[in-house]
Amino acid sequence: MYQFFESIKVKDGLPLNLEWHQQRVDRTFRHFYADAASHELTELLSVPAAFQSGIVKARFLYDAMTFELAFSHYSRREIHSLRVVSAENINYSFKYTDRDAINALYQKREDCDDILIVKKGLVTDTSYANIVFCNGSKWITPASPLLAGTCRQRLIDKGVISEAHIALHDIHSFREFRLINAMLAFEEQKAIQVSNIRF
Repeated sequence: MYQFFESIKVKDGLPLNLEWHQQRVDRTFRHFYADAASHELTELLSVPAAFQSGIVKARFLYDAMTFELAFSHYSRREIHSLRVVSAENINYSFKYTDRDAINALYQKREDCDDILIVKKGLVTDTSYANIVFCNGSKWITPASPLLAGTCRQRLIDKGVISEAHIALHDIHSFREFRLINAMLAFEEQKAIQVSNIRF
């Protein structure tokens, strides 16, 4: 079983935002495989003819020496509500294929569409996306995410969003939020009212 993976958006046969995916792969190699050469996504990511049209998710699974590619036509999940769950000891600072801890938390969503994970009193992520809050003029993402997503980093680099520590009690100071990840472009997401976060 591969230990890590990247989910990469492919639009009409073109892989998007590889620069930020490569940065994360390189960071993973530096931490876990310091003596090995990092995988070069631009060289390895070849999109099959059957997936050259529309929006496709490319799943790049890898370890130090080998990799595997899997492609699927993408269908977006509709999220309208989040259930706050606490997880004091969860660690998902790298994009591990082992998501058992997150999946167990997801089962606590009750009547909501997804979860919002709080660790040590600070807001982190949902089960599959980073979150960005709007205070009326600025979009702010938690400075303590479980996983620093590639879309999140790209938006920070471009000055579209900023980061700050957001405590659980700070949520009500915001008006709305959006969910972002490699497959969910910030500008394409509808804002959701903060009142749809359930405690």
